[in-house]
Amino acid sequence: MDLSKIWLCPLDVSFSITDAEARAIAEEFLKRTGLRPKDSVFYKVSHSKVMVVSEGEKWEKITGATVIFRRQIDGIPVIGPGSVIRVYINHEKEVVGFYKLWREIEKTVGIAKIISLNSAIEKAKTRRSRADVARVDKLEFGYFAQGEADRQRYFQPAYLFCITVEIRGAKGGYVDVISGLANPLEAFER
Repeated sequence: MDLSKIWLCPLDVSFSITDAEARAIAEEFLKRTGLRPKDSVFYKVSHSKVMVVSEGEKWEKITGATVIFRRQIDGIPVIGPGSVIRVYINHEKEVVGFYKLWREIEKTVGIAKIISLNSAIEKAKTRRSRADVARVDKLEFGYFAQGEADRQRYFQPAYLFCITVEIRGAKGGYVDVISGLANPLEAFER
């Protein structure tokens, strides 16, 4: 990955690539290189931004696009930091970086009963009791894939909560992952 090409965009050049163009560039790159697994699906396009300060003024400048693909298993999304592909595109429509975390799937272990969303919410409430105010901003359900540094043997169903909290006037946020299984096969790394 050439970080100089991702983050450096001349001030007099605007980033004018649409999300549809960025997606097409990324998909063509993955097809040409053979790097796209069959169980991957397009997820979203995000943008790299920098804060520019010049002559007393400051503004945000888009410097590139990141096209993100995620995995699906039998139509169910894989959520979390694992099972992700990122293709980085600069203002000149060049692919300047690529990242892939894609664990192999060996076999299905079995079928299990999923806990209800209400049960997952109750578990999440007990894990963060110090907050004066807590708001769930986003909730996803799917198989959970842990990050690159985490050991993981199984993709297990899980609920992923993106939560904003307020404690004594200070705001912050965190992500909480609750196993979708009453008896998880392994604990999620935290």
